[in-house]
Amino acid sequence: MTPDLGGILEAHAGRLLGSLPTGWADRIAAYLDLLHVWNQRFRLTGDRDERRLALHHVADCVAVAPQIPAGGTFVDIGSGAGLPGIVLAISRPDVGGTLIESRRRPVAFLREACRVLAVDRIRVVEARAEGFAVEPPPWWVPADLAVSRALKADAFLELARPLVHDGGAAVLMRTPAAPAVAIPVGWQADRIVDYDLPDGTPRRLQLLRRVC
Repeated sequence: MTPDLGGILEAHAGRLLGSLPTGWADRIAAYLDLLHVWNQRFRLTGDRDERRLALHHVADCVAVAPQIPAGGTFVDIGSGAGLPGIVLAISRPDVGGTLIESRRRPVAFLREACRVLAVDRIRVVEARAEGFAVEPPPWWVPADLAVSRALKADAFLELARPLVHDGGAAVLMRTPAAPAVAIPVGWQADRIVDYDLPDGTPRRLQLLRRVC
């Protein structure tokens, strides 16, 4: 990641988080470098341009980080190349996370990213989210927050409900112009967080709370 690109992204993340963990920019750069290498062979992401990956995708994912309670846990359903899961792990080293992904190559990438970046509070699970949600493994403890960039809102909320505790949150990553989401039984509206990406693109987080 070039210094100017890193500076823009670091300033954006600082505005969202208030303060950044030591070495945040270097670890994000290492993540993007690793993703670039893997993308040459396996095309893990639709966008492969470094600038767009940094200033659109990573910048978008950082906005979720402040929503995780201090010392809490999150689950990324359909983590793919680790957007947002790996970005959250780098941005919030105080929290734990579970990255659920069913495809073999993304799973291999996620495990390699955790190793290279020394992300030691993240568990990568190779599983279909539908099966994991219906019958979580014995070690599973419901998370504080669920997020997904891979799924449509209705499917995501159905899968997220059994994976977060009562009072836990689900985060919908959207645009302000997106149609309203019908809130299903078991969830209630919590709050809206609006923000801009570094290029001025407006974005929105819609947070829902599990109520039963």
